[in-house]
Amino acid sequence: MDKSQVSPADVRAQLERMLASETFRGAERSKTLLSFIVEEAVQGRTDRLKDYTLGAEALGRGDQFDPRVDPIARVEASRLRSRLDLYYATEGADDPLRILLPKGGYVPQFEAHPIATTTAPPEALPAQPAALDPPPRANRLRQRPWLLAGIAVGLGLLAVTATSTFVRGPWRAPAAPEGRYYIPTPPTTDPVSIAISPDGRAIVFVATKGGRSQLWLRWMHSFEPRQLPGTDNASLPFWAPDSRSIGFFAESRIKRIDIENEVVRELSTALVPAGATWNRDGVILHPIVTDSPIFRTSVDGAPLTLATELLPGQTGHRAPVFLPDGRRFLLYATGSPDVSGIYLGELGTTTIRRLLAADAPAVLAPPRHLLYLQGSKLLAREFDPETMTLVPGEGVALADGVITEAAAGLPAVSASATGTIVFRTGQTGVQRQFVLVDRTGTQLRRIGPAAARPSYASISPDGRRLAIQGTIAGNTDVSIFDVNRGTASRFTDDPQPDISPVWSPDEGRIVYSSLVDGVFQLFEKRLDGTPARLLLRTAQSKQATDWSRNRNGSHLLFRTVAANFDIDIWALPLDSDGQPGTAFPVVQSRFEERDAQFSPDGEWIAYHSNHNGRHEVYVKPFPAGEPIRISTTTGGAQARWREDGRELFYLTLEGMLTAVAITVGPDGAIHTGAVESLFQVNVGDILGIAQQQYIVTDMGQRFLVDSVVEQAAAPISVILNWKASG
Repeated sequence: MDKSQVSPADVRAQLERMLASETFRGAERSKTLLSFIVEEAVQGRTDRLKDYTLGAEALGRGDQFDPRVDPIARVEASRLRSRLDLYYATEGADDPLRILLPKGGYVPQFEAHPIATTTAPPEALPAQPAALDPPPRANRLRQRPWLLAGIAVGLGLLAVTATSTFVRGPWRAPAAPEGRYYIPTPPTTDPVSIAISPDGRAIVFVATKGGRSQLWLRWMHSFEPRQLPGTDNASLPFWAPDSRSIGFFAESRIKRIDIENEVVRELSTALVPAGATWNRDGVILHPIVTDSPIFRTSVDGAPLTLATELLPGQTGHRAPVFLPDGRRFLLYATGSPDVSGIYLGELGTTTIRRLLAADAPAVLAPPRHLLYLQGSKLLAREFDPETMTLVPGEGVALADGVITEAAAGLPAVSASATGTIVFRTGQTGVQRQFVLVDRTGTQLRRIGPAAARPSYASISPDGRRLAIQGTIAGNTDVSIFDVNRGTASRFTDDPQPDISPVWSPDEGRIVYSSLVDGVFQLFEKRLDGTPARLLLRTAQSKQATDWSRNRNGSHLLFRTVAANFDIDIWALPLDSDGQPGTAFPVVQSRFEERDAQFSPDGEWIAYHSNHNGRHEVYVKPFPAGEPIRISTTTGGAQARWREDGRELFYLTLEGMLTAVAITVGPDGAIHTGAVESLFQVNVGDILGIAQQQYIVTDMGQRFLVDSVVEQAAAPISVILNWKASG
């Protein structure tokens, strides 16, 4: 192929090569559009490559198509550009010819790459003028002057002037300069949850309106974001490769929403959000909790199978990210310094290979850079996609002050296949604060500072201290929080995660779960400094939920997570010396039974279960007996007893704290009375893995609520056309 000319035969051969590629597999509209514009250009009919022709003819809208109200031509052209970028960044990197679609028009350009030799003189192709899309209407900008600066930068960088040197040598677009601007968002309880679509056309993020936390979608060409229905309490969104669907975590599940019809579907179990990724074959990778390996499922909800295995010294894998080939993926491993960091995995094997020591998971900036954090500084490091190794050299700094999510340590960073990078700075992760309120929901006082931590809290019997779970310098431990002083002191300092504390009835001990060989086991530690001891070790992870001492003896309630990730309720008897007996199941089925609480006399337990298809609150005799449903038509979770057992509280699935009067008849049977809706709480995901997010005090007249703090988040920072220097 001559450097100065490209023949129609070469162009058509390249087109067939691309249409048969993995990148274009299943992308029928992109294939149709690419074939149409290429053939029109080859035939010299570039003057027909306008919105109307593409919509009416290429995309089948017919003669009634009106490009002023139907943006299909622009939408599909943008998707085609993204797919072309992905193709030439991966399987088409060594192709002898490149078919390009410059932004701002629909006329393709053909570039010889590299030079090949032809045996016959090529047939010249006609020169092609460029067609530009009309600019945005000026009056819309005047209505929003606070956006002028950012949008002006974005539009200036997106404008590309096409040339008509199609025949006279390979066409090359002038390099667009790097530009940065900001996208303001509504207030949020989760500033880390942001993701840009692979095609670079939209950003999804979590924001709050009217006390409701949801996913919001903002098209890059639009001025206003919109809420996505059915995504309440969503976190850590991730995109489908075709940019038409969004996956997210909510209610201990992974779900997806299709943007076009806004249908939400459940895909998989994920008790703690810790990042997920989706390839073009419909494979989804994610951990179950922050301290588990990576598992594999699909967009059709295939059974979970193991995708990685923990190495010795590692405590968990999280934040998987598929590479462009859709087979290999990045992940972040936690554990001792010699085995933590960014790793490379591959479908079909559970073996992983270490790439880089880092303080947070990596994000891929196609085609060949990894974005990662050192402290709060965002760095980029060149990555060779052929050898799957890092190119020697230092990371290039892009930004400082980037925030991370508290539980899993995921950074507020995302990158598209088109070279756009988004990130957020400011205050780290979801902030929570204990708030004391009365029975009407009126705030009496805030207790201690807001902090980024999960919602696990157990109050001491005297009501003066809380045992809480938190992460300090990457290590999750149990701390003791003084309610009156608002100060905390560390209770455990093990290198492995310590979670889910529960106070003993005598106030002298705390039971918690600690990770041992990849499984959370029950430990007990005294407040006098005596070393912790193992209470129960089994094959299933477990967390204590309540501890009672009564005429039936001393029992510890705990929940187990089975191999199929169903949750059951068990009890562990303890003798007068605190020695454990044999654990036994209390409520066990193929559904979820969770977060059991003893009644004050120890004769009953309250819990919530989804065995009827929706989470409802039940009570049942302890240790055995038939359950009685307590919650009403609104569903319920997170049950708590009043100190005298005469009221039971729970949260409806909409977040309303509700009280039910309880009496016990002469026959020992329990009877329910009036149901009273008290007030709305803001505790985040009600069906998440965290246990009860409120504590009943003062005979049901006051409540200590572990509230999510709504923040005026920093705007989302956007980098366009980033290119590494040096």
